[in-house]
Amino acid sequence: MRFIYSISIHLYTFAIRLAALTGNNKAKLWISGRQLQKHHFSENHNDDQWLWFHVSSLGEFEQGRPLIEHYRSYNPQYKILLTFFSPSGFEVRKNYKEADLVLYLPSDTKRHARMLLKNFNIKTAFFVKYDFWFNYLHALKKSGIPLYLVSGIFRKKQHFFKWYGSWQRRQLAAFTHFFVQNEPSAELLKQIGYFNFTVTGDTRFDRVVKVAGEAKLFPEIEQFIQQQPVYMAGSSWEPDEKFIIQLIQKRTDLKFIIVPHEIDEERIRNLLQSLPCKASLYT
Repeated sequence: MRFIYSISIHLYTFAIRLAALTGNNKAKLWISGRQLQKHHFSENHNDDQWLWFHVSSLGEFEQGRPLIEHYRSYNPQYKILLTFFSPSGFEVRKNYKEADLVLYLPSDTKRHARMLLKNFNIKTAFFVKYDFWFNYLHALKKSGIPLYLVSGIFRKKQHFFKWYGSWQRRQLAAFTHFFVQNEPSAELLKQIGYFNFTVTGDTRFDRVVKVAGEAKLFPEIEQFIQQQPVYMAGSSWEPDEKFIIQLIQKRTDLKFIIVPHEIDEERIRNLLQSLPCKASLYT
């Protein structure tokens, strides 16, 4: 089964390469970013002890961030490796100062997993929410490196809980402990024989509380709002914006601030063209 899974990873990577060749900007970043960083994974970093945090994108980063900053404050002897799967997360946080290295995670092949663990002296690994890469999980377990799931969330539709998911279920044995967001996730783990969990809630709340306590003023936005009620759409996608546009037409008493999940030039241009009113850009 691992062989079939590895083949699927190669096919997935090939599909992304094709998308990049046909002009998909996100796919281009996914490929080029990993190409530019190949040397980091082939160099020897074993003189230092590393904590490895892996996140899928920006939302998962915000969930892992409180833990990263806790370790940075209380365990300065460790260096921190932060990896992203998605360009939308990496491109925004590639200069995050609390991590010693911020990189794209190479595709989940046996060779890449072996190379990472060979060249980084990883003491503990943390995966956030639900980004499960089975060759990396297998390599961590084989090496005896503690692995924790942070703000994990499980749903019945995942393959772990299907009749055909026995192999995937066994891969979860790589985790030393699951810190899950809610009781339904804990119940699902119990159903497949995993009891090494703690219900801790969503660490993103910790981040939100901290941000609220450090609130900043933005004069340009205050001038735009002019004390009127505001509808803010954060990390929006095109299907969301179809409904927001309808609301803009109906609610002339509101000011609207839209923060798209993707912010490349074409995406912003298409959004501006779809709006039924004048809009200003703000970065």
